Amino acid sequence: MKITARDSQWQKDLYEKVKNLAGKRYTPEINVDLPIGQAFDGLARNQAFYTSIRKLFGELRKSRNDIFPRTTPELLGVELLNFDYCFEELLSLVGQIKEYSTSKIPWEEIKNTVKRLEDYSWKLQDKIYEVQKSPDNEKKEKHSDKMFSSDYPILTPLCYLITPSCC
Repeated sequence: MKITARDSQWQKDLYEKVKNLAGKRYTPEINVDLPIGQAFDGLARNQAFYTSIRKLFGELRKSRNDIFPRTTPELLGVELLNFDYCFEELLSLVGQIKEYSTSKIPWEEIKNTVKRLEDYSWKLQDKIYEVQKSPDNEKKEKHSDKMFSSDYPILTPLCYLITPSCC
């Protein structure tokens, strides 16, 4: 089916008619975004979908910079290396979703990576606690307070990636 300019004009006219019938009950200012809207954005792979993915990617990168210790990262050993490697893998996967494409989005890979990252984060938390309690550690920075508190910003993007509403 081919959409003509006449059809487009008909749609615009219908929209204006419905908008006028609604009167003051409909204004863009009182429009409420619903979570189901994200599902439709994802299905359509429209600009809003890609904008939300780019925003999520930015939040992930910023979160990564916020959580890593600036001093003596070697004290956290292999736990930090595993977490870092997995986090880089996640950034790489999410970074592929940049602009409209018909290629398959690797949701399953992203989901599995997020689950592994969650496991590594618990191991890293245990290691941070161990280092903080160590009498040899003179610099007892509280990375765990920042990284693992309930309001830590990385949890939201990670949860979104585990169960995206758009797939």
